[in-house]
Amino acid sequence: MLSKLYTFAGGPAWVTNTNWMDFDTDVCQWGNVMCSFGNVVGLFLDRNSLVGSLPHEVFALADLTYFSAQSNMLTGTLPAMEATWGTSKLQTLSLGWNSFSGAIPSELGLASELLVLGLDTNSVRPRAMFLL
Repeated sequence: MLSKLYTFAGGPAWVTNTNWMDFDTDVCQWGNVMCSFGNVVGLFLDRNSLVGSLPHEVFALADLTYFSAQSNMLTGTLPAMEATWGTSKLQTLSLGWNSFSGAIPSELGLASELLVLGLDTNSVRPRAMFLL
């Protein structure tokens, strides 16, 4: 799942991409990845030169609680996956200062653990019935 993020978001040009895609190295030793008991719980990718789209697979990480990719050059729409958001442990989703557009997916309202949603300076808009 992290390899898809690396591929979709321009990983080779990231400011910090230490050990990413080195499958002989534990993912917990990859740059900007935080783990607990061997499981990925946080991705800290602020100001890291991410470009392109954000693959929805990254949010299928079972123990992910914190995802921040502020101040990059991410584009496209926010992922909409009812099955994933409904079981997500995600508490913080911080994507401000990128170039996302379109509607905030209503499925995001299923993320019952979500406490912080940062979308500053993007061109996203809520759907009429979006509740968080």
